[in-house]
Amino acid sequence: MDETLPLITVAPWLERRGSSWGKTNTCLASVGACLALCFWASCYTVVSTGDLHKENKLRALQGNQALISSQEAVARVILVNACEGMGTFPTTLAQFLNLTSSSGQIGVMPCAKDGRVVSCTENVSDPLPLSEYYEMSGWNLDAFSPAKGDLHPEMVFCMKSLGSGFGCDELALPGPRSLSAWRQATANATHVGILSLRKNFLEALHVAPIYFNFSSAREAEVADILEQNELAPALPGKGITGNYVVYHWRSEALSQINYSFCAERLVQHAHAHAPNLQKVLVSDLPFNTSALPALWDTNAAKRIGANPGVIAARNVLSDAGFTKVEFIAPAAGYDLRYRDLGHVSIWDTIIARGGSTLAVCTDPACEPCYRRTSSFGKQLVQHYIMHHGDAAVVHTSWM
Repeated sequence: MDETLPLITVAPWLERRGSSWGKTNTCLASVGACLALCFWASCYTVVSTGDLHKENKLRALQGNQALISSQEAVARVILVNACEGMGTFPTTLAQFLNLTSSSGQIGVMPCAKDGRVVSCTENVSDPLPLSEYYEMSGWNLDAFSPAKGDLHPEMVFCMKSLGSGFGCDELALPGPRSLSAWRQATANATHVGILSLRKNFLEALHVAPIYFNFSSAREAEVADILEQNELAPALPGKGITGNYVVYHWRSEALSQINYSFCAERLVQHAHAHAPNLQKVLVSDLPFNTSALPALWDTNAAKRIGANPGVIAARNVLSDAGFTKVEFIAPAAGYDLRYRDLGHVSIWDTIIARGGSTLAVCTDPACEPCYRRTSSFGKQLVQHYIMHHGDAAVVHTSWM
């Protein structure tokens, strides 16, 4: 039987519990009281920030990594791609860190481009180490180094079911499904590549997501953007409630959608719940295509800005006073045409974190307008609750 991997539970303020959606449209998330916040087809319970048991597990994992980094590594493990967006990063990175730590191997700092984990090689234009996105000090991830042989791993494993989606080429080996099989397969290797590390593919790799803090550079940029646009974020620790609210609208992958109808429902909710506050929209719908043609680096995403329905929805929301990152960032002097899209997604998350309230739309009634399984939306809620604690107010429907 496989050993159980050390469980990371750093910042899983929302722990999964088997349950269906709750009926409440507004959740007052009290961290100290561990009240339930129900969303995304499961029920999550907010847990105490002072859970020493979880902190000890985290310290144990970091201690394991520190010990590994001080010894000769059995293998350097390179996460070549993940083929999913930033909403899956917390789970992907948690699994990667657990796998390398439990196997006595060195994890190489992954790279990213436009919000996706990509190869750090010269085959990718201007890849960024994930430390450009997140504060990752203390995890002992070694920098990608061609001089150390990271360009040419001896073996590459596809860590997902073969034939399911994209991300693995025909030369990749089928990934081991257990920790003992992984150790056996990589025992004599010095460099191992991983393609498409999927959740729960490897048995015993059941870990809570890691919601890393964002890099100081991204935090400073958002502080500047907000200040230049006279948007004051909420600072619960200082008793500051902020002067804006945030609405999230994820429309991607919906085959039939009446954009104008959905925009009008969103505006009605905002007028009813926040009539006197400024309003910020976080959405995959591009509203200022001259500054940012698309929020995702895909051809379909680049075409959506010309959709007449999207243009009509933009007009409805703009007339109601909503703004978006592609308006406020250029107003503060940031040229989005030359920014990594991952940076823009992080800006959106930090902006949403500072809202006086956060509205997502994950009730069943939201299905005509909102992709309820949005991992990015889950990330927004997670960071918002981590920031606000007992003062967090999350609306789970704007329909």
